[in-house]
Amino acid sequence: MSTPYDLITITARDLQKFKQKPNESKIGIIINLVFKELPQNLKSHISFTDPYLRPIEGFEDNYVKGYEIVINENKKIEKFVREYIPFFILQKEI
Repeated sequence: MSTPYDLITITARDLQKFKQKPNESKIGIIINLVFKELPQNLKSHISFTDPYLRPIEGFEDNYVKGYEIVINENKKIEKFVREYIPFFILQKEI
């Protein structure tokens, strides 16, 4: 890893794989690592969540696009995850 941003930098292929097979994708693996750090009282709610990525309005230029993690089923878990991963940066292919 050359910079800390490599962890949150994704490609269009990473995004597509997350939509098809979330748990096998780079994004899903990172989210699951954060889930392991959840407080005990929230861990029992993980199986009832369906995280997805939503584009961040205004976080886009010719080279990158920002995405945030959304967990509609449990806002406390969403807040916890966002403390670790505030956003992902999609590198556009040029």
